[in-house]
Amino acid sequence: MTVRTDILLCTFRRPHVVDTIRSLAALDPLPGPVRLIVVDNDDIPSAQQAVTACAADLPFPVIYVHAPGRNISIARNAALDT
Repeated sequence: MTVRTDILLCTFRRPHVVDTIRSLAALDPLPGPVRLIVVDNDDIPSAQQAVTACAADLPFPVIYVHAPGRNISIARNAALDT
């Protein structure tokens, strides 16, 4: 049985989120199949373009979720729901 690891990353107006994502891609070895879920908690999808552009170069799938509300609980729940 193969177990997939989901990495949940919540962000709110952090331009350096791409640096964090790239650091995850540099993990060696990755813990089996990995999927990254990035939840943007800003009122507007401010991280979407940066996350989407960065995702093309990664060795694992990246899912971008926009969960407006400026509340970490909303972001965490959106990540877990995904």
